[in-house]
Amino acid sequence: RRMALLLTALVAGCAAVDRHPTLNYPDATASDAQAAAPKNKQIILNPFLDHRGDKSNVGTVKSAFGLRTTEVVPANDVSVWVIEGIKTELQNNGYVVTLGSSSKDTLPGASAAVSGVIVDVTCDSGHSGKVAVIGKVRKGDKEVLSKNYSAHGSAGFFSG
Repeated sequence: RRMALLLTALVAGCAAVDRHPTLNYPDATASDAQAAAPKNKQIILNPFLDHRGDKSNVGTVKSAFGLRTTEVVPANDVSVWVIEGIKTELQNNGYVVTLGSSSKDTLPGASAAVSGVIVDVTCDSGHSGKVAVIGKVRKGDKEVLSKNYSAHGSAGFFSG
């Protein structure tokens, strides 16, 4: 459920008017600002691997006739954008987050290690977008969760 909310927020930051947008994770709104009580649990957030078919762009701008005219190439790294969004949401939910450097990093005393795969990130000039990831959670040497998450949205409506 939290990952779906995260993906919805990521899609919100994906609305592209510019051909070289900076992908931003939206700031918390006043209704979201209620911080969760600290859980005193540490999460290791490992890199998400980028398995998108075309990593050079996140979509295309089309002409009035629907013809592809140019690509939407983000000014920043899609993987970093996804990780920063996940980190923000974990921290907003009371977890202490430590960034790992590989998909298998662990830390003694950590409650879990989160990693995953970026499957799709697309935006278009019509302010709609899609984000799809596979999220994985490990406790010790055991994978306890591997789940697909996706969200589709536009500037006015999001679903996850």
